[in-house]
Amino acid sequence: MGNSEAASASGSAPANGFQLQNAQAVSETAIELEIALRELQNEIKARGFLVCRVNLLGVSSSCGPNFICGNLDSTMVKDVSPLDNAATLHMRRSFLPFNWSSRSGETCARGLFLNPLKTGSYEVSGLGFPAVLGRIATGYCLFFGQELHISNHSIFEVHQRTCEIVRKLFLLDRAQSARQSNLSSRERSYLQLVANGFKSEAIANEMGVSVNTVNSYLIDISKKLNANSRMHSVSIAIRFGLIV
Repeated sequence: MGNSEAASASGSAPANGFQLQNAQAVSETAIELEIALRELQNEIKARGFLVCRVNLLGVSSSCGPNFICGNLDSTMVKDVSPLDNAATLHMRRSFLPFNWSSRSGETCARGLFLNPLKTGSYEVSGLGFPAVLGRIATGYCLFFGQELHISNHSIFEVHQRTCEIVRKLFLLDRAQSARQSNLSSRERSYLQLVANGFKSEAIANEMGVSVNTVNSYLIDISKKLNANSRMHSVSIAIRFGLIV
């Protein structure tokens, strides 16, 4: 994931009431949702944000956090993995907002309705909002910063606004995953070879086809994944478990 990545998808059927019309329209919607989170970030004077899915079933995952989108600097990135573990443990007990302190002792915000996360060695303090969205997904949105402008009476309002944005992002992300499942096994084979570092000529030799056929396959794959390059296609496919 880069410093900022919004989920995108395309299709023609509605997903839980969210109409997906075409790749451009959905990408624009994802950008609008990320802008809404950036506006909320600015409103509470946060330095960055992160949206992730979580697994609350108690099954460990070696894949790490399931990123949806974020706006992080290099310092915040260091906190992502330990915060994901702590936030997941918290959400198995409570869906109230939570906060955490940096290792220097700075706390972003205090309030009656904020549960502190288990003490950890975090570079930046912050505030987290669980987003429990039934069968759609479960996840959270984190806001990073030392002195966030949020009071007791505004915590629930910010939590509600955050959940609504995250819900729509999860819907887009799920629709993108459904679209990607349309890749054939042969298309996945081509993409796996790209991920393994093969160039068009080497892929052609491996698959027993012409270079033109390889390039045609990869162009079609990029269109299906709404990707702008081969490596972008690989990144998306790895994210959704289509290749390794």
